Order: sequence, then C-alpha cells, then structure tokens
Amino acid sequence: MSKEIIIKLPELKQSVSINKEWIEQRDKLVKQANDISKITNKQTMENGGLVLKQITKNSNSLEKMRKDFSKPFRDAQKIIKKASDTAR
Repeated sequence: MSKEIIIKLPELKQSVSINKEWIEQRDKLVKQANDISKITNKQTMENGGLVLKQITKNSNSLEKMRKDFSKPFRDAQKIIKKASDTAR
C-alpha cells in the first residue's frame, strides 16, 4: 500500500532586509574612499589602507547577514533532499 510522503519544512520568512546602519556605514566609507584621489605620501597611504580595511570589514558583515538570511532556505533544501533520497 502506497502512502503520500509529507516533507515538513522550517518556517521561511517572506522578506529580509539590510539594516539602515549598514547602508549608512557603506555610504560613509564610499565617500571617504572617493575623497582619496591620490596617494602622495605616507599619511594618505595609511588613510587609504584604513579606509580599505573598513570597507572590507563592512562588506564581510553583509556577507554574514546574507548567510544568516539564506540559512532557512538551505535547511529546507537539505530536508527535501534527505526525504527524496530516502524515498528513492
């Protein structure tokens, strides 16, 4: 006797958002980077390096948010695959 296989999925959000603080920080860093037009001495080199380090940190924080946002979807995919593999 065959029966239906029901796959229970985790609750998925209908939307996610990138917070205002992250966007404000990104805009501030882009402006700072645009203000550095030439590296002419040690000080501008250090300033440029600092801005680049901050940009990298800001970018990495969004990558962490993206992974957190997408985790429930990855989990759902794993649940579906496991149930399908078991049924096969």
